[in-house]
This record gives sequence, C-alpha cells and structure tokens, in this order.
Amino acid sequence: MITVEDRVTGLTAQVTINVGEITGAMSYDGNPSIPAGTISTAIPQIDLKKDITGGGTPIFTLISVPDGWLPNSVKVDSSTGIVTGTRPATNAMAGEVVVSVADSASPTT
Repeated sequence: MITVEDRVTGLTAQVTINVGEITGAMSYDGNPSIPAGTISTAIPQIDLKKDITGGGTPIFTLISVPDGWLPNSVKVDSSTGIVTGTRPATNAMAGEVVVSVADSASPTT
C-alpha cells in the first residue's frame, strides 16, 4: 500500500484499491491504485478482472470510497471489474476504494 502524506494544492493523492473479501474458489493477485492527479479529472480505467484466477465468473461489488470522494464518484462494473470515475473537486488525501469479489460458481464460502 502506498500512502501519500502531504496535500498538494489542486491535486488528489494516490488511492489504493483494496480487493477485500473474495468468496469462492478464486484468488486475486493484484495491487491496483488510482494514481494521484488533478482535481475533478477522470481516473484512468483500472481492470480488476485481469488479476483474478480460478473459480467461475467473478462478480464485483463496490463497498466504499475514500473520505472526501462522493459516493458516486467511483464505479466498478459488476461483470467486467473495470473501475472508472472522477477525482473529487477538492484536495483529497490518500485512502482506499474497497471492492468485494464473489465467485459466480460458488458465491459464498
């Protein structure tokens, strides 16, 4: 996990994407993050699905966004695992986006 300690005017800090709960027979081997950038700009698309192995088709669910980010500012497509969104309109410190992944072949453990 990378944490940015300082605020820079007009920028947002890097935000870690935490693929927290994984249910079923799959595993996740990635370390994604939303890079630091200018306020109110689009974040680059981030593909969470590419780092999933095993199990059936993954189902992605957005659990939370960092403090200072609007609830609808980050989205994750439930079937593709693509994360998209817009940085907040004010400076924001580092935090994390939390996503859960369920195995469609066995959604509970």
